[in-house]
Amino acid sequence: MRLIKFFIFMLFLAAVHPVVYAQGGLLRGAKTVLSPQAAAVARQSFKQAWLLNNVSRSLVQVSRPGASEVLGTGFIFRAHKRLWVAMPYHIGGVAGSRRIIRFAGENNLPQEREITIAVNGNAGWHAPDVSLALLPEQDFSAVRPLEIGWPNLNETAYSFGYVSGRVAGLDEILPVERHIFSAEGFGLISDRVIAGENLAAPFNISGYCGSPVLQYFQGEWRAVGLHTGSCLAPDGRSRSYAVHLPRVLPLLLRRYLGKDPGYSRSLLFRGWNLGKLLPSERVHSIEVWRGGERVFSRLLRNFPDPYSDAHSELALVGIELLPQDILRYEIRNNQREVRYLSYTLP
Repeated sequence: MRLIKFFIFMLFLAAVHPVVYAQGGLLRGAKTVLSPQAAAVARQSFKQAWLLNNVSRSLVQVSRPGASEVLGTGFIFRAHKRLWVAMPYHIGGVAGSRRIIRFAGENNLPQEREITIAVNGNAGWHAPDVSLALLPEQDFSAVRPLEIGWPNLNETAYSFGYVSGRVAGLDEILPVERHIFSAEGFGLISDRVIAGENLAAPFNISGYCGSPVLQYFQGEWRAVGLHTGSCLAPDGRSRSYAVHLPRVLPLLLRRYLGKDPGYSRSLLFRGWNLGKLLPSERVHSIEVWRGGERVFSRLLRNFPDPYSDAHSELALVGIELLPQDILRYEIRNNQREVRYLSYTLP
């Protein structure tokens, strides 16, 4: 049995070698075929090894024009009979921004293209942290676009992406296993597992943002999320955050295609609709005013809970709200323009 497993693993290495080496070589001249984590995944799970080999044709590295530093990962998906490159807004930026993508093209030869961001969301745990660009038509035949699907909280998910710089000596695709336990608003929250990671000293996977979160659905792997960040939970475990793609992508695509000319989502509090927000807007802070004085304030930009505007009441657990209290939301967009929404509690 061990000989059979070894033979299967060697077949996988022979198949994955040109793809992973071609893409890994884009990162500071990497000379190894697989990162230690990717090799461990290949040894432990034939399913993940197969997925690693196939998803690598959907991934792109993202950089700024004229800069060699890798900002993170993006991936290619299909929608409205076009191919798009999805990446986090905090990597891609606003519409009109230029970025460089690198990927394995025909015959696994490294390709580099300059793209322009077509439409964007906004950064933050509770915002649609995605920027989209159209992939040049000349590259359609060279890539393998991902399909988008809805997340399932009862199934394991996997991510594969690039990290910026040298992290634990890694230069190639880093595989991460995820256990999604929350899918609220625009976000997916999961625990993560990286082969060889020590919970007492978790890997800093800065630059891994943009990696697709994949689950198996009706015979194929689909992207359910886009990784946007990680932090340590109170119990010491690594917690990962991702954008809920089936909820975010339709907002951005409709806006780009001119089918959604105005506000796209509601800001809710305990079921009350406080106002409308654009995809490019986010709640920066929430305050409570009582008797003409501010009695509570919390910044929400990097506050993991709530992960959606609809659950912003979770940010107010430290104060007992009274009738006639005024909730004041500070709304910002990509250019930091500010407006306010206020609501008086009945």
